Amino acid sequence: MNTAKNRWSSAPWFRFDSISSTNTYLMDLPYNQIVEGMICSADMQTSGYGRGDRQWASPYGGLYLSILLIPDNPFKYWHLISFVMAVAAAQAIKQGFPDLQPGLKWPNDVLIGRRKIAGILVQCSQCPHPRLVVGIGINVSVKPESLPERTVFPAGIINLESSYPASIDRLRLTLKNGFFDLYREWLMNPLAIIQKWETWSTMIDKNVELSVSGKIFRGKCVGLAGDGALKIRIGTRVETFYSGDIVGIEDL
Repeated sequence: MNTAKNRWSSAPWFRFDSISSTNTYLMDLPYNQIVEGMICSADMQTSGYGRGDRQWASPYGGLYLSILLIPDNPFKYWHLISFVMAVAAAQAIKQGFPDLQPGLKWPNDVLIGRRKIAGILVQCSQCPHPRLVVGIGINVSVKPESLPERTVFPAGIINLESSYPASIDRLRLTLKNGFFDLYREWLMNPLAIIQKWETWSTMIDKNVELSVSGKIFRGKCVGLAGDGALKIRIGTRVETFYSGDIVGIEDL
């Protein structure tokens, strides 16, 4: 594993002032040019997007970073990689801004209180050669007027929530190092990330509202299944959900 860590540390890091999408850049690289651990980061994105091709506003003042990984088949836990990035982001934010308490919202958001400060997107390609890209966008010091209005979990900005000075460079390096530390641990014990995610969750033992294809489910979140699915107690039964959007969390 030390050999792997050295390989990831020496992988190319592509840095841009502006780019359409850091995820797209790594997904489009020719296979003979990719190395596991490659990073693409930018000061802004002109065509950032999130889960379900939703637009992700990416103005200056944000942290936009994607990491390329090469799946080792038949490893069956690659769908949990977003949890690895989420925990790394929560740890990095807490380290850089000790007066904040980041929380994780299933499946791929980071909150401060009820405000969304970060989102994660995972993309993969199997043919002809496997690759996986996990990307994150964090609102560090963007101007509030550059972000769209949201009625559900409105956008938050770190430097408006914290009294500590915002340094994108420092946060980016902390996030990168923390991600690869967690990634190395996760490859050896993939299910341990579930417990780590739950430790940072804003949802455990709280009443939540989940929207699935326009239908709302209400109940108490009891945690995650071993495959990362969301478990909600609705009445006397515990239901398991593999997709959907959390649109409400008690007390947030």
